[in-house]
Amino acid sequence: MVSKIGIMPEGDFYYPFPYEPLVCLTQEAMDAEITKGVDGLLDRVFALLCAELDTVDPDYLGRLPETGRTVEGFAPAYFSHRREVGGLRAVKRDLAGSRETMRRKETIAHRYALLRGHEAFDYILRELPEKDYQRFLDHLMPVFADCYAAVPHLSLARIIALHDAGVLELVATEEGAEFSQMEDGGIAVDAEDGTMKFDVMVDARGQAPASLVELPFPSLVKTLNNPAEPVLQPFALDLARESASRIYCLALPQLLERYPFSQGLVECARQARHVSDDILCRPHNRKCDE
Repeated sequence: MVSKIGIMPEGDFYYPFPYEPLVCLTQEAMDAEITKGVDGLLDRVFALLCAELDTVDPDYLGRLPETGRTVEGFAPAYFSHRREVGGLRAVKRDLAGSRETMRRKETIAHRYALLRGHEAFDYILRELPEKDYQRFLDHLMPVFADCYAAVPHLSLARIIALHDAGVLELVATEEGAEFSQMEDGGIAVDAEDGTMKFDVMVDARGQAPASLVELPFPSLVKTLNNPAEPVLQPFALDLARESASRIYCLALPQLLERYPFSQGLVECARQARHVSDDILCRPHNRKCDE
């Protein structure tokens, strides 16, 4: 197994559902920050995240490197404890703790805050200037993706068993690693300790963001007023021909460009609701409040 920094997401953990309200990262707080303007919005909401963590787990940020209280330093600080212990050894250690808290129905406070925190950031992402949106993707998104990708305990137990049997390793590739096809059909991968070669590679990274230009419908793309613009709610395409304007795009790669948390059944239902509401609320249809 390879990953950029040589770690895996942690195991599933117990938390209450329906969700309990957060203390600092509330919708009212997000609305107040948006009202102040987009300049500095990302940093202000990150400060609210730190306040949430300090409230629910006062010692958590203190256990991280000092850079953990900055947008650019939070992810390296967050991942540092697993990197220091080492890939699958950290998985084994953390699985034991996750199983015990699950058995006791005890919520791991900082993980719950980070799991729910992505909702607050998602609320402001379309408001951010391009530079700050890219800062979010580069420096904070890896943390939320890691928290969101918690792994079932049985899957982790199987991975640990393979590791203990000496048939599985987890290695880091670092940023910018190259994957290349060899003459014999194998795959060469850049890793921290040099080039590694494999007979087969399974790419399990999921879909990558893509623009409307990359839709596999060239005639449709040609009718878009500005295909370079990201698709936004209610996901109706901006077409030059008004008579054909009732076309909506919910293709995941195109959504990921500005909705990085768009995966999952809950988000799928929410996006479908935006589209159906827009269809029903058009002037020639019945009113939305009927």
